[in-house]
Amino acid sequence: MSTFFLIKKQLTSFNKHIKIDSNINSTFKKRENMDDNTKTPKVTGRENPYGDILIELEKGLSEHLHRIAKGIALPYEYTNEHFRACLAIFMNALTWGVYSSAKDKSVETVISDSEKLGSKLKELILEFTGIDTYKL
Repeated sequence: MSTFFLIKKQLTSFNKHIKIDSNINSTFKKRENMDDNTKTPKVTGRENPYGDILIELEKGLSEHLHRIAKGIALPYEYTNEHFRACLAIFMNALTWGVYSSAKDKSVETVISDSEKLGSKLKELILEFTGIDTYKL
């Protein structure tokens, strides 16, 4: 089974619980490109093109939290669209994390694990924020 199919199935499994558009327009490296020692994808020149932006966002949000803690700034407000965007970024990274750790698992197990993860994440978000991620 192709890697592309596996990732698409994982996203579909997540989306049963968390409604996020999953438009996959690129092909993915095969599992043969996994590092046997770390069981993570080998660096092949296909690093995330958004990596620098993600790090910059993290730094900016962290700095803002420090300003809030010092009492010199107010917390940001997140609309449903903002929250959905943050969740989509997290789910994208989480999908690759699940895929990277799935080297010795069957496709059925990976899909089942993805469904469980999506369901649990939806429940946690609903419990602690009152946001039903499927309605975003």
